[in-house]
Amino acid sequence: MISDKPTTATAEEIVRDARASFDDFLTKRAVVFPTIRQRMAKGGRMKAKLLRPLIYMALHHRRIIDKKYILFSDRFPELVAQFSRKETVLIGGPAELRLAMKLRLPFRFSGDLYAACPDVFTSKPGSLFPSATLRVIERWQAFFGRQANGSYLVTPTDTLPIGLMLAKIAARCASTRVVCVQHGLFNSDYNSDDIDGRNSNINLVYSAAQGREMLRRLPHALVETMGFPNETRMVTCEGKAPRVIVLVGTGALEVLDVYKRSLAIYRDLARMMTGCGYNVFYRPHPTERPEHYSGNELVVDTRPKGSLLGGEGKVFFGFTSTLLYEANLSGHLVVTLDDPLLPGYSIETIGLQLATRELHQSPRIVTEGWCERQRQKAVSGPMLRERFTGALDRASKLCDAR
Repeated sequence: MISDKPTTATAEEIVRDARASFDDFLTKRAVVFPTIRQRMAKGGRMKAKLLRPLIYMALHHRRIIDKKYILFSDRFPELVAQFSRKETVLIGGPAELRLAMKLRLPFRFSGDLYAACPDVFTSKPGSLFPSATLRVIERWQAFFGRQANGSYLVTPTDTLPIGLMLAKIAARCASTRVVCVQHGLFNSDYNSDDIDGRNSNINLVYSAAQGREMLRRLPHALVETMGFPNETRMVTCEGKAPRVIVLVGTGALEVLDVYKRSLAIYRDLARMMTGCGYNVFYRPHPTERPEHYSGNELVVDTRPKGSLLGGEGKVFFGFTSTLLYEANLSGHLVVTLDDPLLPGYSIETIGLQLATRELHQSPRIVTEGWCERQRQKAVSGPMLRERFTGALDRASKLCDAR
């Protein structure tokens, strides 16, 4: 039964529910990423220990009340920027604090929840949860209970510890719905439901094709299309063909042979296109570090994404990536690669498709593709806030009808 009243019994139920969901997620994800349990147990342990005193502090932030949009994470800064301080609170750590200060938004620090996560997710099954950890859950229950009737927790993840805990706590509040905004591409080569959105009331996705794929894997989800959660940057396609090529990193670090294969493909492509007079750069995935790709003859570009996507038109090569998706929306030329070890994005057409066995065709593909791109007229759709609130209103009506 959903209740806004914090109790120790309800806190225990939330913790057990979160633990069960996380264990199920890791079991399914381990099929593709065998070391995920070790990484999760190890990652952030020292930070959680340093933040441990926060568990015992009553960080109520009682002044934060009656907010409609409770936003977690700085993953979508342009979406966060659409809302006023009167209607919004941003939740998170140092990065979110910086964004909140920049946008002058109220902020709620999630450090106590972060510090409590080891008790929830890495303790032995069946062990009793410390009373201090349960008090943290109760404080967050009270926080959600003080927000507006009909409020939304908006998060890019409901599978990883903090996002999962927030989703489970908010779901117990009768006046709050959990909204998961898609932050990565689904693809059709995997059938498990270990994807973000599995613990949310509403899912907002990039496109109808993405929505169909989510429903294939989460048949009971409530899915609505909102488009890409950024304002689209439009580049000009007129004039001379681009001379800059961006190779988008896969971040496939769990299976090193696959990751090395991606670097070998990019190395061959870089040599070929450099020989044709192009400036070729490698854009690492956020999970990659210099030790992963150094020594591969690739010139690295780590400038901010806005700067990368702005300016003159460029050519982006990659397999499956939100950066490719956004580059295509912005008017750049995108070439989606497909390899037996690295399946390309397949559930909808993004740019041009090229099998890696035909890599020698790249110069011709780029030249012809850019000519075709110039003939296409850029069409701008509704602005970001309009797309978000429209999709949310449609989804909420469906949610009410269930």
